[in-house]
Amino acid sequence: MNVSFMVSNVFSDHMIFQRNRPIKVWGCASPCTTIRGEMNDYLVEAVADENGRWIIEFPALEAGGPYEMVIKTQYDAEKRIKDILIGEVWVCSGQSNMEYSVYLTRDPFYSLGDEGKKLCECTKDDKLRLLYVKHAINQFEKCDMLPECCEWKSATSFDGIAPISGVGFLFAQMLRKKYPDIPVGIISSSWGGSIIQPWIDKESFVTAGETAILESLETSCTRFNEPRVKTEEELKRDDEFFAWIDRFNAYAPEISAHAISEWTKLDADTSDWEEKPFKELSLSRVPGIAWYRKIIEVSEEWAGSDLFVYFGALNDEDEVFFDGVKIGETTCRTREWWEAPRKYNVDKALTTLGKHVVAVRIKNHKGIGGFMGEVFIRSFSHYGKVCISEGNWLQKQEFVVDFSCFPQRPEYIPDFTNITNSVPTCLYNAMIHPLTKLEIRGALWYQGCSNAGEPANYYRYNKLLVESWRKAWNNPKMPFIITQLSAFQEQRPFDRLPDDYWKDFEPSNEGYQGLREVQKRVAEDMDNVGIAITIDVGDHSDIHPKNKWDVAKRLFACAEKIAYGEDVPYLCPDCTSVSEQDGGLLLKINNVGEGLYLKDAAEIGEHMFAIAGADGVYKWADAKLVSKDEIFVYSAAVTEPKTVRYAWSAFPPFTNIYSSDNLPLQPFRTDNEKVY
Repeated sequence: MNVSFMVSNVFSDHMIFQRNRPIKVWGCASPCTTIRGEMNDYLVEAVADENGRWIIEFPALEAGGPYEMVIKTQYDAEKRIKDILIGEVWVCSGQSNMEYSVYLTRDPFYSLGDEGKKLCECTKDDKLRLLYVKHAINQFEKCDMLPECCEWKSATSFDGIAPISGVGFLFAQMLRKKYPDIPVGIISSSWGGSIIQPWIDKESFVTAGETAILESLETSCTRFNEPRVKTEEELKRDDEFFAWIDRFNAYAPEISAHAISEWTKLDADTSDWEEKPFKELSLSRVPGIAWYRKIIEVSEEWAGSDLFVYFGALNDEDEVFFDGVKIGETTCRTREWWEAPRKYNVDKALTTLGKHVVAVRIKNHKGIGGFMGEVFIRSFSHYGKVCISEGNWLQKQEFVVDFSCFPQRPEYIPDFTNITNSVPTCLYNAMIHPLTKLEIRGALWYQGCSNAGEPANYYRYNKLLVESWRKAWNNPKMPFIITQLSAFQEQRPFDRLPDDYWKDFEPSNEGYQGLREVQKRVAEDMDNVGIAITIDVGDHSDIHPKNKWDVAKRLFACAEKIAYGEDVPYLCPDCTSVSEQDGGLLLKINNVGEGLYLKDAAEIGEHMFAIAGADGVYKWADAKLVSKDEIFVYSAAVTEPKTVRYAWSAFPPFTNIYSSDNLPLQPFRTDNEKVY
């Protein structure tokens, strides 16, 4: 292995390149190293610059494959990338409704649930390729590499499909059905709860003169790990939780002391340990503490080097030892410990030539614990990695907790909310920039809830996001499709509002109305930007509505028109004019197809229209369809109406007006009142 040659980890087996676009591959090497690439009878070459960076470019190809790519240096170091396809590539990004997985084992409610599980089990589409980008933050610089363990997967395995964006996956299936001969790649790069500012690069803020953002970025490094101030009640519950953890860890002190002293050594007696393949390690499936050991060999090349051991996650707490020396631990005082990756350093004084042991002590407090991903060792000074989650390990139980005489873990889990993914540019740097030399067809964006309180700013930020990504991908017309926020009132999925909670509400501006209108304006004001209206798929008590199928259908309709030039209906009905008539208002509606109709109802529902007179005070109104593209709105409470609003509430309860193309009438207003 040549120690100074590396190909970006954006590239892996089973990946997909965008068809009919140049194929770029990049990485680093020693300065002036010659890099040669071979694929499909093409030979290309480049030389690493003074900083060691290189990029090679193959000619554009039509849809097809599979291909194999070989990247070499003049020193015969090489990287092979197998099973490459050429087709359509889309990036899916945003916050939780885009991150919302096909299936999430530990939380099926934050996924497509049973339907998603069925998709994972039944989908065997080798022409659909998936890349899940793990959470990562860098507020200081743009990254050339993706987070560790990001690899392309074929949509033929449960594990490859499960973490991918549910909306993105359903969109991809529609694309595959429409164009069955063309492979499709979906890159899922989202973070629940994120605001829009972290997804925009610093240079765009500078160019736009966003001084407030830049000032906050300058000070963010001093606030980055500063926890928020908690209430006394929260602190009390924190103390109760941590007291239970401490009691759990002291459950069998003599047994624990012996295990830590003896089981971590290279020459420990393991005659009564059980040997199992890594994926079958099972002792952490019950609450208690279990040990796992793996013998490794340090090669001559790595001997005397600083190494690190990486774990996808270890659930719940852990301690890791290298030849009896503790190299790291993660406790329940760590933010999101149940899914936080571990990266523990091994000092070069320990990395002598020959055999060593990695011993892992996992403390499972509740449910199913254990290893939650790949385990590998890397050198800080040498490229390449050794995967040690392959082959057999040894396992032994330290103790199992008897809950008949020991209390269950408190349900309350401490909140470790820090200023992390809110720092401007930090998600762009770590989760988007590493992708930007990879050609794509377009981007799907589903975000806005976390910016609902600043719709005026969001108009600038959303446009800036589109512009910055198009500049980064060097594609000024790159299709960009926005998902408008759906109907939602209050997050209480386990203590739901009654379905008629809205009965006594008066018209107001409280909710996502301003943000929805801003998203619509961005789509109207920019070329090749589409918007998927989802006002009708919301859930009044869950910010994560389950219906992702209609969301994906509408995103796909926009993509068909904007990206592929298909003559399909993709624009939702909208009000084009309003006129006073017979004490009410007559609305002219466009994009109706063959005409408007009421879905599953004989009448337009309550609290959907509101009208106001010259005083601007809105009252709920009645409405009826009077022709295929006209609606008459009236109210006894407003005798001389001037303006109208439709679906202008946090959760409009009856969105049942549709075009013949089954697209909902989108929220609108005809007044000029400043609401944001």
